[in-house]
This record gives sequence, structure tokens and C-alpha cells, in this order.
Amino acid sequence: MAPEQKQLLVEHLQKVGQTVAMCGDGANDCAALKAAHAGISLSEAEASIAAPFTSKVADIRCVITLISEGRAALVTSYSAFLCMAGYSLTQFISILLLYWIATSYSQMQFLFIDIAIVTNLAFLSSQTRAHKGLASTPPPTTILSTASMVSLFGQLAIGGMAQIVVFCLITMQEWFEPFQPTHHDNDEDRKSLQGTAIFYVSLFHYIVLYFVFAAGPPYRASITSNKAFLMSMICVTIGCIAIVVFYFTPIQYFLGCLFIPQQFRFIILCIALVTAIVSILYDRCVDWISIKISEKIRQMRKGA
Repeated sequence: MAPEQKQLLVEHLQKVGQTVAMCGDGANDCAALKAAHAGISLSEAEASIAAPFTSKVADIRCVITLISEGRAALVTSYSAFLCMAGYSLTQFISILLLYWIATSYSQMQFLFIDIAIVTNLAFLSSQTRAHKGLASTPPPTTILSTASMVSLFGQLAIGGMAQIVVFCLITMQEWFEPFQPTHHDNDEDRKSLQGTAIFYVSLFHYIVLYFVFAAGPPYRASITSNKAFLMSMICVTIGCIAIVVFYFTPIQYFLGCLFIPQQFRFIILCIALVTAIVSILYDRCVDWISIKISEKIRQMRKGA
């Protein structure tokens, strides 16, 4: 085939809706490599200038690696978006509830959530490698797919309900003292029993979001293969449990938390545990239904 014919073939395949990869090892492949969605040069000569990817091995085995890594990168981007959107909206619900009583989180509570949990897990979750096997079906091509949105807003509803339950439940306790602002301009004046309770229960929901949205097979390896992420998640979870269960005065004062009787702190921990279980089961159900619907659609297309 002449160089122009190779380019024409690639363009015609693209016109009928195909995603085209092109492998080439010479100057006569440059036009086709540029036209393809993914051009792979099999040499370090002229073709490597035209192609965005260059294989160190001069055969087409690199195509499988490229597809696998590309899918993993796409799914990682989706996962990062869902985690950050879930974190932001979960915190929005927390602050909205606290604004209802004219208060908010303390600066240290914001920093603890943002740095110790979110930044830490967000960085490490992206380090998960691509899955070794190549799935027969590609991942969603849009970040706003129905399955993603159903999963995201479902998780927000579950986490939001947990916060509302804790917010209402603490006001029914005999030892509860309503929030009464006095200065309106410092962290000391933001301290409230409702704020402390919501802070406690929401800590675990941020961790759960990163667990359920940390996409694994068939496009990325299991999170158990990402030792740093797994160990960090375990350490953060243990740390949050310690903050809730053990009232160590210097730490609680640093975070801007008020004293809550231990019995109610165990109730908060139980609510967080139930929320985590429901969140994980909900995510698995959404994934299962999504797979079944996708298989049904493929069968209908084949039949047509």
C-alpha cells in the first residue's frame, strides 16, 4: 500500500465509527500514524516523530499494553473525579447542616479532612497499576455515564442520611446543650456538639468513598496490589476510630471538638459502620446492574 492509501484506510475506518490504532516502522507510515487515534512507532527512526507512542520492541505486542494502560488511565480519571465530587458534596452536606445552627467546622477540622484523608488517599489511589488481562469490553467513554451518576448520588444520599441521623439523634440526649454563638469570629466559638458528631461520622464516609470508587478489575489491578494505598487506608481508618472512641484532650482541643459521652461515641461508630456496609453493597449492586444492562444491549445489537 502507498502511504496515501494507508492514511485513507485509517480515515475511512474512523468515519464508520471505529477507534483506530496504527503501527508503523518507516517514513511511509507517518501520514497514517498521524491520522490514527493511537499511532505506535515500532522504530526510533522517522516514524517515531509522527507517532505519539514508540515501542521499544519492534513487534505489535505493545498494542495490548497500550490498550490496557489507556483503559486504566481513563478509569483512574473517572475514579478521581467521582472521589473528589463525592468528597466535596459530602462536606457540602455537613456544612449545610451546621449552617442551620449558625456554625461550621473549625479550621483544623477542615485541614484534617483535606490533608490527612483526602489528599493522602487521592494521591495513593492513582498509583494502582493496569490490570494484566485485557477485558473484552471497553470502559465507559463518558464521565457522566448513568452508572457513574447513580453511584455518586446514591453514595451522597447514604452519607447524607447518616449525618442527618447523627445531627438529630444527638439533640435527643439528656446531656445535650444547644449551640449558642458568642463571638462569631473564631474557632472557639464554632464548637458545637452537632458539629463534633457530624465531623466524627463523616470522617469514615470519606474513606468509604475512596474505597468504593477505587476502580479495580477488569481495567485496573485490585486495590490489594497497591500496598501503599491499602496501608494508608488502614492507618487512616484506625486513626479515625481512635479519634472517635478515645477522647484524648489535646487532640480533641486541637481539632475543635467538644466532649461527647463515650456511649454516644460508640453509637456514632456503629452508624458509620452500617453506613460503610450499605455504601459498599449499594456500589456492588450498581456495578452488577450496569454489567447486566451492558450485556443485554450488546446482545440486542448483535441480534439486530
